[in-house]
Amino acid sequence: NTNGKIIFEFFENDVYYDMPRFEEIIKEYREININFALNRIGSPSSLEYLKRLEFEFGIFDIEFNKNVKNEKYFIIYENLFNLCKSLNIKTIMRFIDNKNLLDLTKDIKFDYYQGFLFYKDKNLKEMK
Repeated sequence: NTNGKIIFEFFENDVYYDMPRFEEIIKEYREININFALNRIGSPSSLEYLKRLEFEFGIFDIEFNKNVKNEKYFIIYENLFNLCKSLNIKTIMRFIDNKNLLDLTKDIKFDYYQGFLFYKDKNLKEMK
């Protein structure tokens, strides 16, 4: 439950070059009650951000969903999940488009799930 809070979601392919300044900016936003979600947990830059910054939410990289049947990927996926839980980061699994994917990860208890399995996109006519 986010209780109507604002959550900034970000991801970077590269690590921001001036990390101390970035930490200051994040701190200023926190003072006005803004939370942060790190997207693409498992990407190369995500580990550097996890080491230096605080996040309320961690959104797992779609690459892991695509390769969850690969034993090596699954082991990394599960350990990244445990890392997030140890850091008190709420976990989000995205792009769940079929029950098979959900079943393959049933032992990993994410806090939030998103995807077409739960909600289908609607066109504008359907929304009226």
